[in-house]
Amino acid sequence: MSNMEAEVYITGVGLTKIHEHWNKSIKHLAFEAIDQCLKELNYKRPDVIVVSNALGSFLQNQNSLSGLIAENISLIDIPNLKVEVGELSGAAALNVAYSFIKSGMYKNVLLVGVEKTSDKLPIEYNTAIASFLDNEYFTYNGITPSALYAIVYKLYMKKFGVKQEHIAQFASHDHKMAMNVDHSQYKFPLPVEKILSSPILADPIRLFESYPVSDGAAAIMLSSKDQVENKDYAVKLDYVSLSTDKSLLYRDDFLYFKSLHSSFERLKLASKIENKDIDFIEIHDSYTIASPLILESMGYTERGKGYVLLIEGQHEKDGVLPMNTHGGLKARGHPIGATAIYQVIEATLQLREKARNQVPNPEIGLVHSMSNIADQSALILLKR
Repeated sequence: MSNMEAEVYITGVGLTKIHEHWNKSIKHLAFEAIDQCLKELNYKRPDVIVVSNALGSFLQNQNSLSGLIAENISLIDIPNLKVEVGELSGAAALNVAYSFIKSGMYKNVLLVGVEKTSDKLPIEYNTAIASFLDNEYFTYNGITPSALYAIVYKLYMKKFGVKQEHIAQFASHDHKMAMNVDHSQYKFPLPVEKILSSPILADPIRLFESYPVSDGAAAIMLSSKDQVENKDYAVKLDYVSLSTDKSLLYRDDFLYFKSLHSSFERLKLASKIENKDIDFIEIHDSYTIASPLILESMGYTERGKGYVLLIEGQHEKDGVLPMNTHGGLKARGHPIGATAIYQVIEATLQLREKARNQVPNPEIGLVHSMSNIADQSALILLKR
């Protein structure tokens, strides 16, 4: 096998509980996750450190974060770099780490995603989040990501005649899944009635249909095949597929995630799998309305029917397509630059058969990440 075909494995994982960590710095959170990850590997030394962080330059006034994190864990004489692509930061950083090993450049890459969003007032946090959009066009005119999702939500209900309670159930599902998960932020049930009576965030989106303010850090070690010591714990990172689209304003169809569809078609072609081969999925459900659109864009249901599998119970751990088995963005939490790394760890736990809501005999898991309204999409395929 040539270096160009090197196989990539996840050999160690570590994460912090997602919470509003008032008493911990961004470096402290990263240290906890990295220490836990390296402990699984008897503190094996990585060849390079890749950091994913989306908002540190806004919320902590901190650039050069990868160097600070490396110094804080006493790994100062190896290369380090930070990746930022909005909400897609974690998946983009993973793609960099994956490519490092795939190319044969490095054997062991330590990847850490970290975000601390609770440091600022809500208005400051919302301004930072809005920076993921075109500042001159959207933010200057007071248009936020939630406002754009609200437009999509109204269009979806009107076009397909779908009731809001059908879509709100995705948040209930996430909360049910998170209840027994140690690292999840919100470990309590959330009935649909409570969601629909919560305050309006951006009409028709209710507060409990949106992701929370979350702090957290997650770390994984990616290794080449010859570095795998514990074969029972190693999970193969089989393929990473990324695609982009125009911003929502310029699309012909507001209710279809073209970048996600393209990513999925590319992944299926490269890995020779079909929808039915995937045993579970982790999706980037920042707002409830994103969930049916994701499932429809991937071809799991026909247009306007993205909620049907949920109502049928097919997203439970023993259903046809178990989904967000650790609570998703709504209940596990959404520490922006760390979210995709949490998703990959949760998929790894499923494939190790060490998950709390364990899917029976999983062989293939799929992680989905995106920024804004699928302006950019990523899919990460993992195999036992």
